[in-house]
Amino acid sequence: MGSSQHTRWLKWTALVAVGAAVAATSAQAGGPPADPGWLALPHCTVPSIEGTQLASAKQKLHGSLCGVMAPMRRRSSAARNTVLVAVPKAGTVLAPGTKVLLVVSK
Repeated sequence: MGSSQHTRWLKWTALVAVGAAVAATSAQAGGPPADPGWLALPHCTVPSIEGTQLASAKQKLHGSLCGVMAPMRRRSSAARNTVLVAVPKAGTVLAPGTKVLLVVSK
């Protein structure tokens, strides 16, 4: 085995050993680390607002501690200012104040 091949083999062996040690430590720890903490605080859970009027949707979002982005307007057969889509979808849990995108009928 040449000198450069031997060096690469040693580096590879060391890398595998370190990876195995990290994996073993993680397995003994019992899973991923604890939640960073914002879920224990009041949080934004996106309410079901599709099909509601924009003003009502904004009130529901603010009441759920969510923010609201400037609405995007799309042509639709729905009545004017009806929420067509909310992103992220209803039921999603977010950090407090996270803004929700609303697509609203023109």
